[in-house]
Amino acid sequence: ISVQFSTQQLQQQQQQQQQILNYQQQQSNHVENPAVDRMELYNKLLTHFNEQGQTDAEKCWRLVVICLILSDLQLKNKNKSEAKKWEEEAFKYAKKAVELDPKSMNVHKWYCAAVGRMAPHVSTKERIQMGHQFKEHRDIAVSIDNNDQLMHHMYGRWCWEVANLSFMERQIAKAFFRYTT
Repeated sequence: ISVQFSTQQLQQQQQQQQQILNYQQQQSNHVENPAVDRMELYNKLLTHFNEQGQTDAEKCWRLVVICLILSDLQLKNKNKSEAKKWEEEAFKYAKKAVELDPKSMNVHKWYCAAVGRMAPHVSTKERIQMGHQFKEHRDIAVSIDNNDQLMHHMYGRWCWEVANLSFMERQIAKAFFRYTT
């Protein structure tokens, strides 16, 4: 009886894991599908996240992704103020996701994306601080999964941005952060 019960438990666990994987794939497909109403998807995801007491790191980083997509859509419509609001929303969820699951590669990856999107909206000093945050979270993400292509792409862009700092920005970085380039 105990072996049969264990087999049933194992089957139930496998079914639950498959349901979770199916849900995750469905969410990813919705985000990438241009026919899906992104605002509706955001509202559904936010509702699920809130219903679970804002404790699901995976839903939280997915909120970051959808907020960044909504920002992109606003930029296409030349609505910079709305785009900035979505980027701020993404950054808020990115910070929350790191609190919820500091060992998730996706959490750190999307934190980096959110930080990168916020950088143009802040002062030089804050932008340099965000650069350090980006580097810190990038290093964590890569230590978890070194094969993520998007993470390497974002790091390449970060290196390019650092290489293109103006003389004054470099001096500020050196003065405040003992940072040399």
